[in-house]
Amino acid sequence: MTIETRFAIKLALTGFWIAMALRTYAFYLNTHHIEAKQSIILFLMLCPFSFGSGAFDNFSSCGAIVGWFGVAVGNAYLYVVVGRALRARIQSR
Repeated sequence: MTIETRFAIKLALTGFWIAMALRTYAFYLNTHHIEAKQSIILFLMLCPFSFGSGAFDNFSSCGAIVGWFGVAVGNAYLYVVVGRALRARIQSR
């Protein structure tokens, strides 16, 4: 396994687990009926795909899990693309 592949896997796992942690936090906020005004910035900075997660509030538990899994996969892909682009930019200097 090359260094680039390992780097991409680490970025993907980081993006995936950040999205899963934010999903857990969103579930906590939703179940405790807490308004998340400042948290919106956190969600959009760390996981831009979570912008569409408001639709998951009315889903069943299984549907919300599947939806957040899609958000997490999208976030993992975004982290890989941005991380590899930044690494290529730094190495070209």
